[in-house]
Amino acid sequence: MSIEQLLNDYNIPTSTSGKNWQTGWIQVNCPFCNDSGFHGGFNIVGNYYNCWKCGGHNLEDIIMELLGIGYYVTKHLILSYHQPGEQQAIAKKKTPKAKEIEWPANCHICTGQHGKYLRKRNFDIRKISKDWGIQGTGPIGPYKFRIIIPIYFNGKLVSYQGRDITGRSDLRYKACPIEKEVIHHKHIVYGIDHVTNKKAIIVEIRRQLKWKTMGKRKKDFFQ
Repeated sequence: MSIEQLLNDYNIPTSTSGKNWQTGWIQVNCPFCNDSGFHGGFNIVGNYYNCWKCGGHNLEDIIMELLGIGYYVTKHLILSYHQPGEQQAIAKKKTPKAKEIEWPANCHICTGQHGKYLRKRNFDIRKISKDWGIQGTGPIGPYKFRIIIPIYFNGKLVSYQGRDITGRSDLRYKACPIEKEVIHHKHIVYGIDHVTNKKAIIVEIRRQLKWKTMGKRKKDFFQ
């Protein structure tokens, strides 16, 4: 769908610049957490919504909140703005995929402040570093004072996630920029390479998911 056109038509303030913006996103003030810093974002590639402060929300739910309209009106509105061919072509131009991942500047083994952060949360720093390959960053760069968590798929590094350790950053989590990912981090089940059997059970779903917005998809969660 052309989310940008929808937001413009209904005079929703947006931002495509600033510290909370990344290529391929349209930022808005999230109505679920009384946001005033454009922490909410619509991804124009996957047509989904995520807030850097309160997490992901169902697309129908966020549009209902932003526009103050009902569920069925929202469903018809989304369909009326659906432009599959044109929108996908625009999105692909704005989100080129990298062949290899470039780590954030100044990555190193987790020690000192990073170790203190992990131990406070009852993690064994040696084990988690060995098993998951996490690293830490220093006091400079856009990923300063973060634990960098690599994301692998079929043994290849395809993305990463950065967790703030200071408690002072507006963004607790800061992912690899979309244009620098090999595979989008939201399109992968983290840790899938550690699955040794042919089957795995995923037990966590977004807490904001509501039965009324799932419709016929309910049964899919129980198959």
